Amino acid sequence: MGINRLLGRISIGWLTLLLGLFSGPVLALQSVTLQLKWKHQFQFAGYYAAIENGYYRAAGLDVNVVQAQEGEDPIQAVIDGKAEFGVGTSDLLLLRQRGEPVVVLGVVFQHSPLGLLARGDGSVRNVHDLADKPLMIEANSAELFAYLSSEGISSSRLDIVHHSFDIEDLLSGNVAAMSVYVTDEPFALKQAGVRYQLFEASEGGVDFYGDNFFTTEQMIAQSPKVVAAFREATLKGWRYAMDHPEELVQVIQSKYSDRHSTDHLRFEAQEMQRLLRPDLVDVGYMSEGRWQHIAGIYHEQGMLPENANLEGFLYDPTAADSVIWQPWVWVWLLLTSVALLLVMAFYRLNRRLSGSEAWLQMILDHAPTALVQIDGRGCVQVWNQQAQQTFGWRRDEVIGRTLNDFLIPEEEQKGVNETLQSLAQRSVQQHENWNLTKSGRKILCDWRNVALPSTSSQGRMVVAMAIDITERKRMETRLHELAHSDLLTGVANRTLFYDQFERAIKLAARRSARLALMFVDLDDFKAVNDCFGHESGDAVLQVTVARIRGCIRSTDILARHGGDEFVVLLEDCGENKIITDIATKIVNAVTRPIPLPSGDTAQIGASIGISLYPQHGEDSDALTRSADKAMYRVKGSGKQGYQIAE
Repeated sequence: MGINRLLGRISIGWLTLLLGLFSGPVLALQSVTLQLKWKHQFQFAGYYAAIENGYYRAAGLDVNVVQAQEGEDPIQAVIDGKAEFGVGTSDLLLLRQRGEPVVVLGVVFQHSPLGLLARGDGSVRNVHDLADKPLMIEANSAELFAYLSSEGISSSRLDIVHHSFDIEDLLSGNVAAMSVYVTDEPFALKQAGVRYQLFEASEGGVDFYGDNFFTTEQMIAQSPKVVAAFREATLKGWRYAMDHPEELVQVIQSKYSDRHSTDHLRFEAQEMQRLLRPDLVDVGYMSEGRWQHIAGIYHEQGMLPENANLEGFLYDPTAADSVIWQPWVWVWLLLTSVALLLVMAFYRLNRRLSGSEAWLQMILDHAPTALVQIDGRGCVQVWNQQAQQTFGWRRDEVIGRTLNDFLIPEEEQKGVNETLQSLAQRSVQQHENWNLTKSGRKILCDWRNVALPSTSSQGRMVVAMAIDITERKRMETRLHELAHSDLLTGVANRTLFYDQFERAIKLAARRSARLALMFVDLDDFKAVNDCFGHESGDAVLQVTVARIRGCIRSTDILARHGGDEFVVLLEDCGENKIITDIATKIVNAVTRPIPLPSGDTAQIGASIGISLYPQHGEDSDALTRSADKAMYRVKGSGKQGYQIAE
């Protein structure tokens, strides 16, 4: 269809009618079922909040929440069509790769709540003591198996027995450990004054998403309105629940289940704060990169092929096929497409269509993205209302001025100018750069530039579309930090450390340089947990990390390897004296008494094993084994010292 005919068939009245059609209610009240992965408790507070506050009903939904039954797979209930929605673990990724049509709608826990709970009687001192002992691990807990495998415990040494979900089996010694939610079962032991050991997968660099709410491809295809409405109401419910935990504690107690005491529910709410991180991450947010990281860990454990395909696995709330019924989607698609088409054809049409300038300005001003048109000299010719909202400058303040005058920071101008000049050889280009708002604030924008045919008077024209991505980039950066740092101490986790270790080895090989790896194991740390409790143990770890930081150089890398084990990588370490001096400082610093919040004092030590590149190995595995063996020789000779590998 020609552009003239297209404009002739589009009218403001038609657009107004389109908006009117979608401004009314679009969903009739519909009953759906949400299958929980366990029994009613604070773990599912967001869904209760969405019900009690009427969020589901306002979205046209009557949601029936069904708790899990022992012996039944809640994920399979959704796959089989017994429920429209469900709550599952990151094992949904494994099911997807096996052909099951599951689609994740959003993430509740940014960090996995799964852990292994063991008695604190000394029979299990570390995670390696779980090998060849009876373990209860619930279904859909692949991250725990990945954690055990990453710790060097092969599947052949795992004695998995039926999970009774009864804490008495652990206390009586029927099993050495059982899988639990770290937000739940530890409360009963704390209340009873029973000592315990808790091993979280994140300590071993296996940090998955948890409690992902999901549906199926069939549900999205058949009822896209219902899926989108359920997701939005659910997210609203979770935001409310995490902002009003005490209110939800009372709601759960009075309306859903009194299985847990109010103190128990409060314990859940408090522990969930550190796993959801609602202060940093909006509930429901999930990153494709993080899912790829999870898929990579599954691949390392032989559970998934390399480069698993995530296509269709993550729900896209902006996809036309899932939320095309929403008014803003229609408007966005219509206005953006028409605006871009009209701008590109503007100079051909303005002589042939009467009133096209007014129509074009109307379209531009209602476009959902900032639209800017500049001429061959870089001067602004068009500046729509969204550009004014994004950058703060009014149209009359910018027309005729160059972008460098007011929008592009000085340090960005050269790169932006080169980018625009290169557009002569390309029809469309995309780039990101920082921009200045009228208030002086810097924002990061995603720009899409389109070259228009040149005119004799103004030369080549460029139409640019901009979106403010500052907050999105900040969120992505923060999520990356969360995925690669230890939650308690703030240092790198094992996943990030070994990535950096491999890069350091390659760099050292090119430079013919030396590296040193220190494997630091804290002496008598378990006694702190046993005598003063896990809260004091956490405080000791935080103080210890601060002291180790004070002993190493700014270029050295410190990471938590797991539990009370840390690793330090020294690059360009030169002579052995540099290494031994640092090791001596660490031993002396860690040995100093540590005041506890309770007023008591704890004292621990450090046993350090050291391996050198390339003397003791040319890859991270060999160097780690050598340092680990050296550390155990220190342990065997009386602790609190260091040894260089043989």
